[in-house]
Amino acid sequence: MTLPEKARETIFHTSGEEYAWKRADIAEVVESLTEENYAILGGEAWLVENGAIWGMLPLRSGGTAVFAWDSDKQTSETWKQFVRRAAEETLSWIEKLNAEDDVPIEKREFVCYNLTYVTEKEYSELCEHNQKA
Repeated sequence: MTLPEKARETIFHTSGEEYAWKRADIAEVVESLTEENYAILGGEAWLVENGAIWGMLPLRSGGTAVFAWDSDKQTSETWKQFVRRAAEETLSWIEKLNAEDDVPIEKREFVCYNLTYVTEKEYSELCEHNQKA
């Protein structure tokens, strides 16, 4: 997947082509992906500290949790409608999940959000692959 240039400006980037952004930057990233006609299939909160990525976030109350969401294309919607709805759902989920408030105070600055996004062509290829499996 090629990431739009605008979305590359404020990221954490792994060697495996995974990206994550701070909450303060996520709305602009989602807007950039939407403008470039990418659909966001879902995402998750990560704790990114000293180059390490943790998908299981420590909780202030003890234990750990995964903060994740997904968006599925409805058969009745066009690609453009799906792109727009998935973007809105992504922003809504990040607001609802509020991972920063659930992690210990000293870890809040390390919370980032990873997004899974695709073009219409990539989505079609993914669907074809899944039908064959």
